[in-house]
Amino acid sequence: MNKRWASVVLFVAACCVALVAAEALVRVFAPHSRDHVVPGGLFTTDTTLGWALMPGRNLHHHTRYFDVRYDINSMGFRDPHRQIVRLSGMQRVLVFGDSQIFGWGVEHGHRLSDLIESRLPAVELWNMAVPGYGLDQQVLSYENAAAPLKPDVVVLFVSGPTLERTRRAHIYRKPKPRFVVDADDSVRLVPVSGRSNSRTGAVYRALSPLYLPYFLERQWQILTDPGKLPVTASEKVSARSARTIGPLPLALLQRAKSAATDGDARLAVLSDLPAAATDQLRNFCEVNGIDFLAIPFTKTSRDVFGPDEQHWNRRGNALIAERMAAMVSRWSLPDSGMAGDVSFP
Repeated sequence: MNKRWASVVLFVAACCVALVAAEALVRVFAPHSRDHVVPGGLFTTDTTLGWALMPGRNLHHHTRYFDVRYDINSMGFRDPHRQIVRLSGMQRVLVFGDSQIFGWGVEHGHRLSDLIESRLPAVELWNMAVPGYGLDQQVLSYENAAAPLKPDVVVLFVSGPTLERTRRAHIYRKPKPRFVVDADDSVRLVPVSGRSNSRTGAVYRALSPLYLPYFLERQWQILTDPGKLPVTASEKVSARSARTIGPLPLALLQRAKSAATDGDARLAVLSDLPAAATDQLRNFCEVNGIDFLAIPFTKTSRDVFGPDEQHWNRRGNALIAERMAAMVSRWSLPDSGMAGDVSFP
């Protein structure tokens, strides 16, 4: 019996040594295995939203493309420290979104939210984006923040990825809430399972700092299904060009519009969609009194995307901020009661 236990202990020890050695080798010879994921420990599990940014975390995101610091405030957003109490004479704008709005690979001060706020001293523009969020999580995040923050304006980011994620109960192996449209056309929330979220949190805390799991995942994709590997932004645009917006995202926007109306706030949509879907969304927003800001596909050129060809770079953020600042300024005017449309030239 003692020999058997000794063999088991020796086997486990050998496996641990092998895994540690493999992790070290990946870090030396494949240091970019984590380029497509956020820094380890940036997320925490959230019972309502699936995951959220860890309040108070300060991390460097180092890839072959950039080395950027992410500072997360006490409220759990990549934004300056904020006061919940409203300041007299200040307009409060909340912007929700995914990694694009979060500023993946873009230094603080150069994201569209930072640039707009620096141009408009009378505006508090809160960047409440979280990487990986779908439109459904944006709406839920807004509903959580509406009562305590009392925004004047709420901006939701609608893109191919944020729409696609509304169809899924898991993203990046993390459980997420989702909505379904019932037979009577009502929207019903399917929340995250508490047990599933607890398991995910434990696994994430253990594996998120490592390189080996992402390296193995990448190699497995290459072997089994190369078609699932990341593609360039232009290829993604082409693949989505024929899509239209289904009933669920439109129902989510109507839900957000109702929440905004109840809170005496404006609702706006920042759209990054193919031409046909852009026209559909623009018409929907016009009918429902939602402000609409469109990013046309002519701006998906190399000079507005980072080297990974998936996220806006400084120039892309600056270009959007310039046009969006004009809309934010118009929102602050006394006679700006009607919803409007800004299409970027």
